[in-house]
Amino acid sequence: IQIEPSTGVLRLPEDAITFESGSANLREKYKKRLFTLGRALSSELKCYEPSGVANSSCLEINPMGYTLDAVFIEGHTDNKPFGGDTTGRLNLALSTERANTIYSELKKTNAELFSFKNPKGQQLFSLSGYGEERPLEGHKHEVPTSDEANRRIEIRFVMATPELSEQEFDSLKKKIEAVNEF
Repeated sequence: IQIEPSTGVLRLPEDAITFESGSANLREKYKKRLFTLGRALSSELKCYEPSGVANSSCLEINPMGYTLDAVFIEGHTDNKPFGGDTTGRLNLALSTERANTIYSELKKTNAELFSFKNPKGQQLFSLSGYGEERPLEGHKHEVPTSDEANRRIEIRFVMATPELSEQEFDSLKKKIEAVNEF
């Protein structure tokens, strides 16, 4: 697993979990790895939802009491045209189906993850697909290439933003109004 703290992305590289070219099916060995990942996420993420922040056992994991707004399971593909489609639409659909495969498998084996809520009471987990549009650094290809590194899943953690105080909001409003006077 690779983690990019600045972007909130946990990357599952191709040697951890990958898909065959043109497929959203998950092999059995990857299901076992996903189950282990789901258990780890369950134990950690409970400390980033509103009901868990106040839990004394979460103080070590999340001492600042931050909460999550969303957790996106993101699917990606290589840039090889899928089904002969050169528009990228089928790769986009395939990447979304890959994210849905991971989402469904996590839900089946780690249902607790899908009980976690954000501060608005909304479910944390969702999914998105990017097709071939976000290749890994060093894996962008000008010609269609079956690059396993780009057939990946990423999990993006989006933190909830703190609410503005009434004073902060009034100050921001005055600044915007001043700009509008020009």
